[in-house]
Amino acid sequence: MEKIFNNRYKADEGKYFVLTEKGKRNVPAYKNISVGEPVAEGYDSTIAAERFVENGYLTETPIPDWIESTGYEVVYDRKGNTIHVGNTVIFPAREIAEKYLTHAENYSWIKEKLYIRECIYRGPKIKECRQYNGKKVYNESWYYGPDALEVGDLVEEKIVDEAMNMLPPACMRGDCSQVGEPANHMYDNVSEKMRPVYTTFKRVAEDTWEYCGSCFRGENIQRGNN
Repeated sequence: MEKIFNNRYKADEGKYFVLTEKGKRNVPAYKNISVGEPVAEGYDSTIAAERFVENGYLTETPIPDWIESTGYEVVYDRKGNTIHVGNTVIFPAREIAEKYLTHAENYSWIKEKLYIRECIYRGPKIKECRQYNGKKVYNESWYYGPDALEVGDLVEEKIVDEAMNMLPPACMRGDCSQVGEPANHMYDNVSEKMRPVYTTFKRVAEDTWEYCGSCFRGENIQRGNN
């Protein structure tokens, strides 16, 4: 592993950081993660806070089912250069990249046309998704954050649990679980004010949650305007 920016470690290629017994005992945010499971910081389990590694809460280990295959990245061209949208993320499935592109098309500061470019993906093999009422239920291997989801997408409960444990939730009900930090601020036609909106999920069945988008506190329907 190597030290990188902001007091973090980057795991060697083909490795990631997993939870230790000591980390399970000492880090409340990891209470729903099993010992030996990968711990993702910002949806990337190959990066970990320096203090968590040096305190023995996380340890570097080889990634099972590591593969090299076709990957996909969302980019645009400007003045002869090809630029990644946001962080340099290579998605293991085109379906994920398409959802991320749809989200990124709302970025007002990018005037150029976005497109998906094929590249090399090196990482864990994505797992097959189960179905609920004919729709995929995304597991952790498919989850690259809410920016790579569409309203109505289904995810496993573990994804929601981990999101809720990052910060005290803005709302915590079965029909409205909201990540504690605002995702954005949007105009509310009812109050006629700009208000914070939160990444929101609602439970639809056992171990199955629906992504509702960015909603006002306590609501599960996305209705704000930019």
